[in-house]
Amino acid sequence: MKKSLLAFCFVTMTFGAFAGEISNASSSGEVQVTASVIKKLDVETENIEFGKVVQGSSDNKPHKTGKVKINGESKEKIIVKFASNNDGNWTENASDLKVKLTNKENSGSELIYVPSIVTSGKNLSDGEATIELGGKLTVPEEAVVGNYTGILKVKVCYDDDRI
Repeated sequence: MKKSLLAFCFVTMTFGAFAGEISNASSSGEVQVTASVIKKLDVETENIEFGKVVQGSSDNKPHKTGKVKINGESKEKIIVKFASNNDGNWTENASDLKVKLTNKENSGSELIYVPSIVTSGKNLSDGEATIELGGKLTVPEEAVVGNYTGILKVKVCYDDDRI
């Protein structure tokens, strides 16, 4: 009986010692969570106006260039992409596009506008950048007399994968 009691005491003391070591083996810490909020991008546009053009003419230049004015966080880099109204493919090179201008009264008649960037701003110095758009308009011989419109889409985002 003394041996059993002695063995019981030994086992109890051994488990008690290990239990104390297990509870002292854990530790805790803190992870700080931070964020830097920057201004959202704001885009304003001004229309490109060709004015009056003649049937069968090409290389028509605009009387008034278009503008894309961008406001955002100062000194941040931006990416500007363009797409035509007839195509959902976005590109940074505006001159890759052909924008179709249509006549409301005769949807089969089209003019083709190929945009070009006259001046470009890829950095928001002082929180602002302006892109000036020009380009060329081609008017086919068979173009119906009247007013034509088309859309050049513009999308702007910060040049930072983390945003």
